[in-house]
Amino acid sequence: MRHVFLVFPLLFCACVTVGGPKRPSGADAVEALLKARGEAFSGEFKVSVPQTELRVWLDGFSITPAMGLPTWLAFSPQGRVATARGVVVLLESEVGPIQRAALAAGFSVTALHNHFLREAPKIVFMHIGGRGSVDELTDQAKRLLGAITELRRGKGLQSGPTHLVNGLDGPALENILGVKAKIVEGVVKFGIERLDVELTDHGYPVDAMIGFNTSMAFQGTMKKAAVAGAFAMLEGEAEGVVRALTDGGLEVVGMHNEMVG
Repeated sequence: MRHVFLVFPLLFCACVTVGGPKRPSGADAVEALLKARGEAFSGEFKVSVPQTELRVWLDGFSITPAMGLPTWLAFSPQGRVATARGVVVLLESEVGPIQRAALAAGFSVTALHNHFLREAPKIVFMHIGGRGSVDELTDQAKRLLGAITELRRGKGLQSGPTHLVNGLDGPALENILGVKAKIVEGVVKFGIERLDVELTDHGYPVDAMIGFNTSMAFQGTMKKAAVAGAFAMLEGEAEGVVRALTDGGLEVVGMHNEMVG
């Protein structure tokens, strides 16, 4: 596998893809079992579970699921088996028990790190992977999500509203970046695929649908805004990208891998 790094820049104070959807067989069953909505792209299927019970703040801004707090799992069928990759959003105190739950369910833990600095409460992102039939992987995901739900129910955490008031000029941002935006719950989001790189993990392709893209999410107004995002890079690109970001006034808050192999 080619070494790829993600840099997470934060100013002041993850995806939009292009292509035709192709809903794979079994997608309806996955949504029903996980009780979550999914999206299809080129035969792959991704389910997102917004962490609406987490109230996270950073430099006066609310970090909502659309700003970077979705737990998600993507399925990439390859014949009779499938590859699953995903991200689980956790409070620091949840890392130990949920790591054990992920491993007990049959997933591999491929990375554990921050995406933010100075946020309260502290959030950790655990990346997971697995292989098997879609039914097997869906059952594993249900067990893992159930462990998270049970843990948070015991803490008395409850879901709440996450929609933000959008005071940004979306078309102006699109003109600056040269990319079409998607507005999700008051957050203006951009995604840029790395079509120049054919990335594989254990011999299987990795694309934007399962996280290999540069993404940015903006909130606020044209006078006071925040942006959080991730830049997908090859190993030799890291120094130049970090320098360009910091020279432009962005704060780089993390640099790390998300897969092993």
